[in-house]
Amino acid sequence: MKLPDNFNIAYYAARYSDDDTPIERIVTEVKKRGYLTKSDVLAVSEWNAYQRIQHLIKENSDNYIERITRAALQPDTPEYDRINGLRRMRGVDWAMASAILHWFHEDPYPIWAKNVLETVIQFEKSQYKNDFERWQAYVSFCRNVAAQNGVEIRTLDRALWQFAKSKET
Repeated sequence: MKLPDNFNIAYYAARYSDDDTPIERIVTEVKKRGYLTKSDVLAVSEWNAYQRIQHLIKENSDNYIERITRAALQPDTPEYDRINGLRRMRGVDWAMASAILHWFHEDPYPIWAKNVLETVIQFEKSQYKNDFERWQAYVSFCRNVAAQNGVEIRTLDRALWQFAKSKET
């Protein structure tokens, strides 16, 4: 995996224009509590432009959401169980699960978005045994890029999103 030659983190991160305020408002409370409520998951889906799946999210019981998200946010939960546990909730796919980890886990996680993945050169699906292996490779890649460039994962994620968005127009 590698970034395109013309990719500049600072440049694209500064041009990020989406509104993170709805999520930023709940981050501290969720981290303190250690789990998400149904309304928190719905807020993530709305922020992540996943309004069309909100009816599915509402099918999850409050207790189920608490149990699943509490386990996923624990520091000692294995990586596989974090992402796949979240994906067991109705309406939660790779992108939603990664957004939950991105915003609320103490470890840094990028957001898994198709348009962003397409900007990362040499990210062919066929070179990985399964989606989890591909996910792990992407997380590791983004963590390394962020560390090498001295930026937070959120800054890198904003830059990747904005870069991908600029290629779409």
